[in-house]
Amino acid sequence: MRTRREMEDIEPYSWEKSSREIAQEFDLPVDKIIRFDLNTSPDIPQELLEKAIQSIPRLKIHEYPDTSYRKLSSLLAEYCEVNIDQITVTNGADEALDIISKVFLDSESNVVVSDPTYSMFRIVSKIMGAKVKGVLRNEDLTDNFDRIKDAVDEGSRVVFLCSPNNPTGTCISRTDLLKFLQSTDCAVVVDEAYYEFSGETLIDLINEYENLIVVRTFSKAFSLAGARVGYMCTSKKTADFLNKVRPPNSLTVFSLELARLALDNIELMKSNVSALEIAKEKMKKNLEKIGLYVYPSKANFLLVDFGTRPPSLIQSMLMEKGIVVRDISSMPMLQRCLRITVLREEQNQQLVQTLAEILAS
Repeated sequence: MRTRREMEDIEPYSWEKSSREIAQEFDLPVDKIIRFDLNTSPDIPQELLEKAIQSIPRLKIHEYPDTSYRKLSSLLAEYCEVNIDQITVTNGADEALDIISKVFLDSESNVVVSDPTYSMFRIVSKIMGAKVKGVLRNEDLTDNFDRIKDAVDEGSRVVFLCSPNNPTGTCISRTDLLKFLQSTDCAVVVDEAYYEFSGETLIDLINEYENLIVVRTFSKAFSLAGARVGYMCTSKKTADFLNKVRPPNSLTVFSLELARLALDNIELMKSNVSALEIAKEKMKKNLEKIGLYVYPSKANFLLVDFGTRPPSLIQSMLMEKGIVVRDISSMPMLQRCLRITVLREEQNQQLVQTLAEILAS
């Protein structure tokens, strides 16, 4: 079987084991598995689901959705304070990244990423045959724009950034980004999947810089990871290019309805974010009390440094007890770290207590 040459060099996204697989492996009840590795909300949005269920009889499930996604785009335009023709709705943020790669990249081009960061930036780029140039962050894990600027050359088509960054929880310096935007004409993509937790956005710059593309999702703060809804905000000119590649019907009518209801109930999301922020600060203090270094985070997760203790071993010992965290120690600059999602108070306490017992042993 003949595949594209680029497929030989692609390292696939590291799939998480399902809760059922973990339960079977360690002989645990599946309902006892706690996922601190997914960066999703700990709570099912029951209120939204109940409203969505009530709307099912009128959903035209026998037809394709409106290919323009105009109803949702209109609500997103209001939420983001942009024009409707600056919105591109996608099947999650990952489809947005895939669309961007198809518009800008080929085997003659390269992309620049600020390492360590979200692994899908690399994957979508390599699928298109582009070379990936990783640029290390500053010691405090913020973006080093001097290095980024030096890495950009004639072959560069995209610079991928993330704010707050996954897995470091750091945000982009607005001042540094402005200077960079003024110095380059390649596409600058800012993944704002965790925007609602930080409150810091760069969307207001898309009218001034047509090469700026902001990517967002309903998966995190809106508690709709399973619905798979994302979107991009950019200039109209750039949005027109993106829409040439966007699949016409990659979202379901039910997912679109859930996203619409979420935007009609913004206070529900804000309440969720506020509760998680309180839980995060308490969790951070408790982790520090047991001797761990926790990096400042503007997202719904914490980056934890385990010092001389092997993170992979800690992760395995936690998993044996049904607690699943993300091992990111293979990433540059993070060899001593695990990433831990903030969940409900009782779950966070269980994690800290279990970690304390592991570290003591």
